Amino acid sequence: MNSINIKDPSLSNLKIKGRVIENLKIKGRAGTWYAVKTHIYGGSTFLQLESEQHGDEAEHIIVNTRTMEEPSKDFSYHLLFEAE
Repeated sequence: MNSINIKDPSLSNLKIKGRVIENLKIKGRAGTWYAVKTHIYGGSTFLQLESEQHGDEAEHIIVNTRTMEEPSKDFSYHLLFEAE
């Protein structure tokens, strides 16, 4: 698992508590989320998020750190299961 570098400039728009990226609200998604992994792809940084309410019982989602929006389902799948 990639560690999350909270000093990464692409994360400057996020509210970070200590060393944890948590309590994120994502448009179109219920509840709040926290970051478990970062992905760098094509020069952009993406966060892999887990639900604070449901943990690993719910699917992880991917968001672009610049827009805090989810990319397409196909791209999210690629980052979660195919990209290294």
